[in-house]
Amino acid sequence: MLFTYLARIVAVLALAIGMMQIALGFSFADNPDALSRYTGRSSVGPVIDRGMYIVLLSIALGTLSEISLSMRRRRNDESAPSGRG
Repeated sequence: MLFTYLARIVAVLALAIGMMQIALGFSFADNPDALSRYTGRSSVGPVIDRGMYIVLLSIALGTLSEISLSMRRRRNDESAPSGRG
C-alpha cells in the first residue's frame, strides 16, 4: 500500500514538473538566451519533448497506482464478512 501512495505522489509531482517544462518551452520560445539559462537547452524542441515525455510517464504511473488502489479496495471488500447467514 505504501508504494501505491508513493506512486500517486510521484505521478502528481511529475505531472506538475512536466507541465511546467512545457510551459517554459512555449513561453521562452522567442528568447533562446532565457531558455538556455533556465532549462540548460538552447532549442525549444528538446525542452517541450522532455516535458511531454514526463507528462506521459506521469499519466502511466498514475494509472498504474489507481489500478493498484482499486485492486486493494476490491480485495478488502471481498475479504470482509458480509453478515449474511
